Amino acid sequence: MKPEGAPGNVANTADPALTAAAARSRSDQLLCIDGDRSFLLTMPAAGELIIGRGPDAGLSVDDPLVSRAHALLLVVPDGLRLSDLGSRHGT
Repeated sequence: MKPEGAPGNVANTADPALTAAAARSRSDQLLCIDGDRSFLLTMPAAGELIIGRGPDAGLSVDDPLVSRAHALLLVVPDGLRLSDLGSRHGT
């Protein structure tokens, strides 16, 4: 069901090259919530962030169920992609 007055056909007219350039130029931030505290984490320029307990993790999680290199967060043109890095308990 479409909202009243909404057009029947909607096309994405954005230029993919311009959309990708805009995605690269913006400052991507991740809102992290830990219990009663929260903070913003700026994504690295490379566009990827390792989440885990290890020393190489860009986002460190102090939890025994989290692997040293638990997951990889990637900035992609249409948002973010999270990939499990073979963690024992899954992502």
